[in-house]
Amino acid sequence: MSYGITQLLRGARVSSIVFTKTGVMERLTAISTESFRLFKG
Repeated sequence: MSYGITQLLRGARVSSIVFTKTGVMERLTAISTESFRLFKG
């Protein structure tokens, strides 16, 4: 799943994302709102 997210956010500036129960959303939104929308579906 983690590598799947990196593929989705290839266009955004993503180096290493830490997936946490509450940190994942905050980090994704901080990276890019458009990418977060794609991730959420």
